[in-house]
Amino acid sequence: MRAQTRAAAVMLAASLLSTLSCGGVPHVGDSCRASDLPRCDGQSLLLTCEQGRWASTVCYEGAGCLMAGSVGACDVPFDPVFSVDAGPHPVLDVYPAPHPPLPTVVTAGGPVLRHPRVVPITFASDPAGTASGVDAFCAGLGATEYWKAATEEYGVSALSSARPVHLTQPAPASVDTPGVEALLAGLLDGGVVGIEAPTADTVYAFVFPHTTTVMGSFLQGCVDFGGYHTNTLGPGPMLPYIVVAQCPGSSLPLDSATETLSHELIEAATDPFPFGAPAYWRADDGNAAWTLYTYGEVTDLCEFEADVYFKPAEFPFQVARSWSNRAGAEGKNPCVPATPGSVYFAAVVEQPDTVTFSHFGEPATGRGIRIPVGGSRTVKVYLFSESKTYDWSVWASADGTDGLDLSLDRDVGNNGDVFNLTITVKSVDPRYDAEVFVLRSSALIGTDAHYTYGLVSQ
Repeated sequence: MRAQTRAAAVMLAASLLSTLSCGGVPHVGDSCRASDLPRCDGQSLLLTCEQGRWASTVCYEGAGCLMAGSVGACDVPFDPVFSVDAGPHPVLDVYPAPHPPLPTVVTAGGPVLRHPRVVPITFASDPAGTASGVDAFCAGLGATEYWKAATEEYGVSALSSARPVHLTQPAPASVDTPGVEALLAGLLDGGVVGIEAPTADTVYAFVFPHTTTVMGSFLQGCVDFGGYHTNTLGPGPMLPYIVVAQCPGSSLPLDSATETLSHELIEAATDPFPFGAPAYWRADDGNAAWTLYTYGEVTDLCEFEADVYFKPAEFPFQVARSWSNRAGAEGKNPCVPATPGSVYFAAVVEQPDTVTFSHFGEPATGRGIRIPVGGSRTVKVYLFSESKTYDWSVWASADGTDGLDLSLDRDVGNNGDVFNLTITVKSVDPRYDAEVFVLRSSALIGTDAHYTYGLVSQ
């Protein structure tokens, strides 16, 4: 049945192509009128007019087949005859195409947890009853290929788990960072019999129930964040710890808890002492915008990816993908482990200037685009993919402010294309004393989406 459907779809494509004129060849992304008939672009690709732009219409595995109208399901696999021509220039057959480098997460020289050991701490009063799941998650995480992919290149080995701590006392109605540290100090000072004493590799992980309002650095859990990791500052040795805020109304509370816990455990292992002796704590100076937008640690850099959370085949818990310097340098998906069978693609802006900005209230310098308030400038945006893939759209937006006007000369392309981005600065974001913007690359076929970031300063 599938072979017959495939043959019918290919025959229909050939028939339509033979009857359509290719004079005045249009390309994906060119403007069109709603009344325009389907056209071909000279590359054996049918185009339909959608929302004022020519859009590609191809058959692909397991999806509906649109060719000048619906012809039902088809299973035609990817084939060069259906490949997408992104515009007036052919797709560059070099993968990945030249582009400004993706970030490298750099270390400030502090230690990592080479043999991390987590002490999970939960509350018996948790109405969601996630304690046993959290215990099993911590016990099994370190043996997974997922953990190895996320941490090995940073000098971190397998995670182990100490005996879990189940607190019988009621969870607090609210807790802030000093409150968490007071709770930890009390537990270690005889508050719980048998709690594992700290070593150079120990991290304590508190999972608070949704009945507790978690506060941290003037921000509120479940509003501004799902969890955080940090370290005590004394007296005594610095101790790394994690706080997970479970949120009311979650239909899958354990999934939500392990997503946050995996994120924070990776960062606690690769940057255990962010206050006092930071390790892998931010993106390189050439990609300062990534630090400002995401906070810059290894799992933060992947936080906004469309497929950041997933359940590995080897492990029955939801986890977060994390940044790989190695994969990014090779032009592969830097958020590992990559989704099997996916092709990574992105658009990266050139940032030719050394600029100044504010990083958590401290003056800093890095690469960006220098434009005065009221001024405009056009820079290049480079598209690349790790291997052949369909076209994707590119969209530029400011970081939640109205300080920038952003205009791309094209919005659909492929590996090797270079767009022009015109930026007009209207105001400066006081959070950064600069402006951050986002480039979103979205698949025209499927749901993949990848983000990169740029910085504008005066």
